[in-house]
Amino acid sequence: MTLRSQKPGSRKPFLLVVCRQPGTIADDELRMVAKWGGLEVGTTLHTLNVLPREQPPEADVETDAAQGNYDGGQGETRAPQIDPKDAETEAKTGEYGAQSVAGNGRFQWDDAGECPVDLRDYAGVIISGSPYSYGTQPASDDEFKTPAHLQMERRVQELCRHLLAADFPTLGICYGMQSLAIAGGAALCADFPEDLQAPWVSLTPEGMRDGLTRSLPQRFEAYVGHSESLAGVPEGSVVLATGDFCPLQIVRWGNNVYGTQFHPEITTAGMRIRIDTYGETYYPADEKARVQARCDRADVRAANHLISEFARRYR
Repeated sequence: MTLRSQKPGSRKPFLLVVCRQPGTIADDELRMVAKWGGLEVGTTLHTLNVLPREQPPEADVETDAAQGNYDGGQGETRAPQIDPKDAETEAKTGEYGAQSVAGNGRFQWDDAGECPVDLRDYAGVIISGSPYSYGTQPASDDEFKTPAHLQMERRVQELCRHLLAADFPTLGICYGMQSLAIAGGAALCADFPEDLQAPWVSLTPEGMRDGLTRSLPQRFEAYVGHSESLAGVPEGSVVLATGDFCPLQIVRWGNNVYGTQFHPEITTAGMRIRIDTYGETYYPADEKARVQARCDRADVRAANHLISEFARRYR
């Protein structure tokens, strides 16, 4: 299944796929993606919440904000249905990959329902982080995943398979990158967890040539916070950046699908929100001041630039 190239100079909006409950962190994530992308929420940045309305157990960790519809003003979110028949591709490629690709078609969620979006209407997709994890133990699904959690995984996986097959412009952030990897047949592991901090990320030679990442410094700081990561280089992908501890920090599939283990959307203020919200998830409560101090010292502006470049490249 493939997608049709958009015309150069088009100004289609981007789609932010939200993989978390509405509230403080989701609001900050949307606001920062819009800011770094130079986008306007509801006009040039739309949102799709793939998380069912059932309250997951992680929500108490994620946010204490009141629950409600979080769809960027686009109307009530419904379970998508996309049919891939009769789609085409006209990918515009070059030395550093495709310059611009847009989508065609609707696909079918396994839980049915009409999709509220059609990728033909979008310049690119950004998949958010999430408080959820996929779990690296075989029995993990039965042990801790709610029906809502499992349904969200199925929806995100179907979307990611569609995006990978189509080589549709995509930026998967943390959980989004892991979702792309699993959809492409790769595995996750718990060998390289990173708590709330800003490690150094280094571009590989491929990263210094890639059309999206070559404008970044060869070495820069970026905020992280994850328990799982890619277990190895996914088949058919290229490693664009590595970390001093977690080895896979930016990966590209095809010409247009990118994933980052770090969070390019988070600012210093945004990291403070996460430090307050996650409490003892990543660190003991009495270490909060130390964690905040080390995060405050980091300069992550280069990492933020990745979203700016993604929006500029594909809009």
